[in-house]
Amino acid sequence: MYSPIKWNGAKNKYAEYLVGMMKPAKIYYEPFLGGGAVLLKALEWQLFKEYIVSDVNPQLVYLWNLIRLAPHELVKSYSDHWLKLRRDSDYYYKVRYEFNLDKDPLKYFFLARTCINGLIRTNKKGQFNSSLQKGSIGIQPNNLEKFVTHASYLLTRSKVEISARSYTEVDYNSNSFIYFDPPQPYAVVNGVVFKWGKFISLLIELNGKDYNYGVTIPTTPKDNVVIALNETLYEEEYKLYRSGHSKKTGKRMIKSKESFYINFKTKYD
Repeated sequence: MYSPIKWNGAKNKYAEYLVGMMKPAKIYYEPFLGGGAVLLKALEWQLFKEYIVSDVNPQLVYLWNLIRLAPHELVKSYSDHWLKLRRDSDYYYKVRYEFNLDKDPLKYFFLARTCINGLIRTNKKGQFNSSLQKGSIGIQPNNLEKFVTHASYLLTRSKVEISARSYTEVDYNSNSFIYFDPPQPYAVVNGVVFKWGKFISLLIELNGKDYNYGVTIPTTPKDNVVIALNETLYEEEYKLYRSGHSKKTGKRMIKSKESFYINFKTKYD
């Protein structure tokens, strides 16, 4: 079942495969939580005893804690917004304007579920500026409720800690598996450019201490730049492909691809 939070770069289609490649441990860390599809699959499989997850986005973390502790409040808020959007498509832009003033997480959730392809974009001032998805008013509340209820069950069944902080502020434990799904180099996160070099420095440190981790990185060229990890930072690489259809020809094609790097061996001679 998919995550209730629609998120750019979500791993809903890959989650089962990624979790199947993880090394069992006491603690699971995920410091770039985002849409949380991988976390939910790990919780479903009960692969770890404790889950420590986080994200630098405070509105997103608030929503995850709401899903865990008060799922019906989230569904009711979305339903109220959704019904108003059905009557007036301009309502989306009213909510967007209000969110940029008050940063209400419930409004953030509604916008994320109804903006173009779930692509949450901000301008240089950090203001939400994604447009409404044309021809769609988002998932129906009764369908959303199924996703929210299932996620809430998984989050309350296990020991889960969800906090708002940077990946650099997490105190990683050695008896753990760490899943990283970082932004692309030079991406702007909460108004701040993501420092890729700083992230690589952390991987070097963790790898030197024999901590087990997995990293997903888009390998589709962007601005003629191909991203890849240095061979010293991983033992195995697995390709992940996302397919779609060309708008011009209608033919099926590979739209994007990612790599999943792990710093331990699953294959033995």
